[in-house]
Amino acid sequence: MKVLVVSDIHSNPFPLRIALEENYDKAIFLGDSVDYGPYPGEVIDLLKENFDIHIMGNHDYAVAYGVDCKCGEENHDISVYSRENITLKLLSKEDIDFLKKFKESDSIISGSTEINIYHGAPWDHLYGYIFPWKAETLNSKGQLGSDDGDYFLIGHTHHQFILTKGGKTFINPGSLGQPRDIIGFPSYLIMDMEKYSFEFKRVKYDKTKLYSEIEKIVNDPHMQIRLKAMF
Repeated sequence: MKVLVVSDIHSNPFPLRIALEENYDKAIFLGDSVDYGPYPGEVIDLLKENFDIHIMGNHDYAVAYGVDCKCGEENHDISVYSRENITLKLLSKEDIDFLKKFKESDSIISGSTEINIYHGAPWDHLYGYIFPWKAETLNSKGQLGSDDGDYFLIGHTHHQFILTKGGKTFINPGSLGQPRDIIGFPSYLIMDMEKYSFEFKRVKYDKTKLYSEIEKIVNDPHMQIRLKAMF
């Protein structure tokens, strides 16, 4: 069974449509469908139509329940701005009700192996960060207990990686809508559950329409520049 795994789309449907052209049997979304980008409704429609598992991200939770996203300080103000001026203005009640159905955690079974699924981290499903360069500190902080499992699908950091620490393997497909790692292209993952293989992929796409839509719906020129730079 081949599984498509994507995360952190942030209202940018263009790379998502490219990833959906893959050959796969099951699709998993790791959270953060909304905010920053100008197409939240289109992204939600694609998630409804194509994905089997929907995981709640901190931005999904913020939109669904009217709370703060608790994202990093460097992006917090623009996150709030985009939520108030783009996301909440464009989504319907049905869209928000759909977000409320997302799960904070889930799992899939392959043979005798269980893969746990979160947006953030085992100890904090919505807001916990696991960066690859900070993995050495995980066990020393007592954050991973023996009952947490051995395999984890996570998102949230917008960094694509696979790493093993203390017998536990963390797999992050990166961000399909808003990459923040050094390579800078949207990324996703294809897992082969029979071969236990993980194929990381990147896509390129034309950003012209995305930028034009941001300029169309965002009145503040400074915010236009900042939002476009995030994609």
